[in-house]
Amino acid sequence: MVEHYTDNVEVVSSSLTGSTSFINKQKQSIMQVEISKDKKSIVITLPISEKASKSGKNTLIASTGGNKETAVDYKGKKVTVAVNAYVPV
Repeated sequence: MVEHYTDNVEVVSSSLTGSTSFINKQKQSIMQVEISKDKKSIVITLPISEKASKSGKNTLIASTGGNKETAVDYKGKKVTVAVNAYVPV
């Protein structure tokens, strides 16, 4: 089910799987978030998209682009995710 749009991103959540997917206007998956069935881990899937960091010291390989609130619940509260994955130049 489409939950809402934010920053040109469609947020799709599933009450059956407890997951949230973020999809851009080109219908490409930006991020998927879900809590494992045993509730012992959170799985965040991001596509690899290389670009230089602002400082030029690192290559950013995946990012959420800041804090992103999801529809995933943990102990009755929405999970917010922020991830940056990078390698030094």
